[in-house]
Amino acid sequence: MSHLQDFLNVLTPSELAKVNKERIIGVEKSVLDIYLSNRNKSNPDAEEIAKTVGISNTHYYKICSMLLDKTYQAVVPQKGYDLLLFLSQKDLYGHFTHEIMLFEKQIDKNPDLNLEEFYYNIFMLLQKVSAADLDEELLEKYGKKYLANKKNKTEGDEIMVKSCNINTRLTLMKATKKKQEEAHEIAKELLEMEKKMANINYPKASFYLNKALSTYYHQTVGDPKMVISYQEKSIDLYTKNSKEFDASLLVQANCRIAEMLYMDSRFEEAYKSYTDLFTKNEDKLESDFYHQSRYAQLAIINNDDQKAIKLIDKYFGVYVEGKKQGPGTMGALLYAKYYMFKDPEQSNKYTQLAKRLINKNLFVQYEYEIRMLENIYFALINDVRTARTLVKKNLKFMYSKGLNLRNSDMIYVMILLQEILKPHFASYRFGIRMNTKLDALKKSYAVIYGKIINKLIEQYETKPKEEVVS
Repeated sequence: MSHLQDFLNVLTPSELAKVNKERIIGVEKSVLDIYLSNRNKSNPDAEEIAKTVGISNTHYYKICSMLLDKTYQAVVPQKGYDLLLFLSQKDLYGHFTHEIMLFEKQIDKNPDLNLEEFYYNIFMLLQKVSAADLDEELLEKYGKKYLANKKNKTEGDEIMVKSCNINTRLTLMKATKKKQEEAHEIAKELLEMEKKMANINYPKASFYLNKALSTYYHQTVGDPKMVISYQEKSIDLYTKNSKEFDASLLVQANCRIAEMLYMDSRFEEAYKSYTDLFTKNEDKLESDFYHQSRYAQLAIINNDDQKAIKLIDKYFGVYVEGKKQGPGTMGALLYAKYYMFKDPEQSNKYTQLAKRLINKNLFVQYEYEIRMLENIYFALINDVRTARTLVKKNLKFMYSKGLNLRNSDMIYVMILLQEILKPHFASYRFGIRMNTKLDALKKSYAVIYGKIINKLIEQYETKPKEEVVS
């Protein structure tokens, strides 16, 4: 897909209105109209477009390049940092890195450019991209460029950059489930850095170190209390040194605390906290797909259906429609969960879309969820034969990925489903262990699946045996 088509696909109606107001005429207008008419459809063939508007292929590619610049200008008139921020917020990583490259090529022609600020901004933006696009090597590269251009560089600057690099590494470890054994060595490194920072007065370095430690306790240890402790330290640093920080960092710290309330099964409290944060800081959470998905999922958990669908449409609708891999997958899974009880067919439509969009090398957690939702769909429509086959297949897959009864609620969802699908199912045969886990599942962060299992128990116990057995 072309950069122009990708860009147009993720624009909101208000942003598209700005593009339509831009003065574009002649052949350029004809080409743009073709692309606009193909939004969220298959990418139009370049040669066909050139032939349709009566130009050569070479001329066509020049026009597309000019149109991309003009559409950028229409939506983000300031360009520069504002454009980089916008592209990262829209999950347009290819566009984002291309603009960085072009920007760097112009450095020699811009003697007034503050290189320290320029490289610091890029270094920070590279940490805000989606997990699918996080690039440790690129981040380290720009961290080094920032330090090379930092005036009066101190050990605190180096600790800040190192903390950011470690935070990214930990995030990727969680996303891929690979190299997690390295996390314990990383923990030692972080604690050594924490000791050093005790004698260094550098709030920004301490803030990012706290963030990395918080990520460690969240992603690797799963300790909400420690996560909250380090986030509260960060909030205290921000409060005492607010002029040194971007205001979005305070919002991020509070979002992480709200998420820990969710992980600690305090669903109403977490939902209230997220609602307050998003109401007051909408602009600062505009591209935070992760916390947007947590917020929407909490709306589903708290049975606020009207709010849930509104949030999913608002934050993920354009990416699902545009079939964007990262946020599109997240949105499709949210739609699948929302429609699970209301319209199983609609739910499965979104599950299958997520299945097509997912990056299997990166989002392992999403693959588990896709498999479970697909399996549950067949159970809900009473296709027991298919559901049983999938349970066996999915349990084998999950075990192969290192999941077991001690470390994963996902395994218990599948085992409970396996029990429900047995001939002549009756919940009283679950036994103490199964019932204990079902109760725990209903109170865990995977509460949605606890509710689904409960629904299936009711469905399969109340239906005549001949409907259930196959």
